[in-house]
Amino acid sequence: AEFLEKSGHGKEASARYEKGVKTALALKDKKGGGVRHLLEAAYRASLRVAALRFGEGDCAGALRMLAKIPRESEPEEARAEVASLRAECALRGGDDKEAELYFRKVLMGGRLPALAARARFQLAAIAEKRGDREEALRRWEDALPLLPARLRREARLRAGQLKRALGDSAGARALLLPLARDREAKAPRRRSVWLLLAGDAAAAERWEEAEKFLDEWSAQGPSISLEGLRLWATVRFRAGRCPPAIEAAHRAIAMKPGPPARLELHRMIGACLLRAGQYDEAAEALREVIRLDPGAADALLGLAETLERIGKEEKAAGIYAEFVELHPGNPRRGEAALRLARLRMKRGEGEAALAAYRIAARSPLSRIAEAARYRLARSLEQAGKADKALAAYESISGGKPGGSRWRRAASWRAAALLERRGKWKKALALYRAIAKLAPSAKGEVSAAKGGASAGKGGESGGAVAEGKPGGLAGEAAQAAARARQLEGYIEANRLRDKEISEQKPLFR
Repeated sequence: AEFLEKSGHGKEASARYEKGVKTALALKDKKGGGVRHLLEAAYRASLRVAALRFGEGDCAGALRMLAKIPRESEPEEARAEVASLRAECALRGGDDKEAELYFRKVLMGGRLPALAARARFQLAAIAEKRGDREEALRRWEDALPLLPARLRREARLRAGQLKRALGDSAGARALLLPLARDREAKAPRRRSVWLLLAGDAAAAERWEEAEKFLDEWSAQGPSISLEGLRLWATVRFRAGRCPPAIEAAHRAIAMKPGPPARLELHRMIGACLLRAGQYDEAAEALREVIRLDPGAADALLGLAETLERIGKEEKAAGIYAEFVELHPGNPRRGEAALRLARLRMKRGEGEAALAAYRIAARSPLSRIAEAARYRLARSLEQAGKADKALAAYESISGGKPGGSRWRRAASWRAAALLERRGKWKKALALYRAIAKLAPSAKGEVSAAKGGASAGKGGESGGAVAEGKPGGLAGEAAQAAARARQLEGYIEANRLRDKEISEQKPLFR
């Protein structure tokens, strides 16, 4: 029977083993050590039959064969093998509790290292299956040094995955890297591990490390997955390497991903093309994003900005208007309205521009709202509504011109209007406030500078010039100079009034 089993004739071996077992059982009532030795040999034979039937998938037949021999005849050295066989059959039958019980008995015997290694592996798998991740992880890690190479690779992978699930990315990396670098492991397994590591590095925003792992992933073979290409495109994009990011994104698109993935890839392509200044190509990518997701507000606004950059201002204005209408709750609605207003004003569509400025003035972003409110105040001033314009300018500046270019611009205009009305002290306070502003970074462009020059009788001439380049230091100096002029004029008026009041009347 042993010879037949070793030579690969399992059925003939099983028949021979069973014949020997029947012969031994027929002699079981006889006395003597020789008979007991024979029964132990029969038990080992029945164990071989059970193992052969287990290999054929017949667990029930294997267990029936073991039950034929009295337990007292079970050799000490066979107990671990019997427990292992019962555990494996329980596992096949879906009885994890019984399987766990017998696998623990295998470890208690400890005489067969191969079976003990298998028991450790299966105990960890059972713990993981029932949701006890901490115990499973402890068992996987404890078993690693004792497992043969094939099981060790599987255990390392599953322990690494558990570490990732528990949020220990550094521990997962330490477990998975040796598996990824194991030349004996199969290429698909190594490729999947490199992709896992790259995903973890990307999640931690370690873009260079993620790209190195993806290079290793790519080197494992010609088969490249959509998931890997999407990750590759994302990592390159976030690392600022746009040309290879676009290349990976196009390769992923060629694999015909679903709409969400396709949308994400076109977004990256559009953003990269915008960075590179390739506005025509960027516009095409953004149109594809809008086609895939008509509600993509950022893509719609990006398309309008791109068209404006390449000189297609009428189309850009139409898309800005569409954005303002379709996205009333979007935080960038005010920005779109402001851009729309400027384009409408440039084309001479004053009423449409003012309507857009009014929308922009309600923006939660101060830089947008203040710019729009300033333009509305200017339109009031140009229309001859000086009182309303002054109130609007004062509302923007709040008497404190520091903080933004539009507050300074409003302060200059308010000071000029106050001078015209003879309210020199209020105008002087605004000039002094502007003069106190500290210089900012080099190259700042002043929103409004220039001041107004007062003539005799308190009437002011000149106007505030907007948009001229000049540092804040120069603007502050100009305000200080205007303040000194106004102080001198106020003092001259005071002395004149005093001189008039002190004159004595002349009598003939």
